[in-house]
Amino acid sequence: MPDFQAVADIATQYGWPTALGFVLAVVSHQVLGRVIDRFLPPRDGVENTEMQFIKSERPLTDHRLFSVSSYWLNLGIDQMPFPSRYPVRTQMYRDMLKILVRTMSSELEAHLKDLSAKSSNAEWQRHATLVLSMAVTEYEKRFKEQGIPDIVIERFRDWNRASLSYITHTIATLQDSEIADSNSKKTSFLLSAVLAAMKTAFIDAERTLIGLNGQLTGKFYRGKEIE
Repeated sequence: MPDFQAVADIATQYGWPTALGFVLAVVSHQVLGRVIDRFLPPRDGVENTEMQFIKSERPLTDHRLFSVSSYWLNLGIDQMPFPSRYPVRTQMYRDMLKILVRTMSSELEAHLKDLSAKSSNAEWQRHATLVLSMAVTEYEKRFKEQGIPDIVIERFRDWNRASLSYITHTIATLQDSEIADSNSKKTSFLLSAVLAAMKTAFIDAERTLIGLNGQLTGKFYRGKEIE
C-alpha cells in the first residue's frame, strides 16, 4: 500500500477521486502483477531491482522497460488470455495493447538523451510530463487510426486515468528526491513507474472491452461485427 502522506498529497493537488484511483492502481499492480508477470521474459540471475540497475551504471537503453516491451510485442501479448466468446474483441484487445506498449516505449526511448541530460529539477519534471502527454496523445491517435471505436477509447481513458496519475505523481515526487539525485536516475525511476502502469493498463483494456455491451452493438472491427 502507498503511504498515507503520498495519498494525501495527491488528494490536495488532484482531489480525492484521483487519490483513491492512485491507491487502486498501486494495489491492482501488486495483485494483478503476479498474473501479468507470467507473461514477462525470465530475469537473468539475481533480481534486477531498480537500485541494482542504477548502481550498475548501465545505459538507460538497457532498462527492463524496453526488454519487457519487446517481449510483450513479440510474444507475450498474443498469449494473454481473453474470453473465447469474444474473438473480435480479443483481436481489438491485443491490437490496443501492442499500440500502447509500442508507443510508450518508443516515445520514452526517443527522449532518453534529453531526459537524462543535465538540467534543473523543474525542467526535468516539465520535460518528463511533456513526454508522457505526447505518448498518450500518440497512442490514442493510433487507436483511432487502427479503427478502435471512439467509445472504447473513451472508456479505456477513464479506466486508465488512475495509472497515468500514478506516473505523474512519480514524476512530481522525483523532482525533489535525494535518492534520484541526477536526471539519469530520475529517468530510470520514471521508466520503472511506466512499466508498472503498463501492467495495469492490460487489466484496464480488458475490463473496458468486456464491460461494453450495447454500446458496441452494430459496430465492426477489421471487417467483422463486434460480439
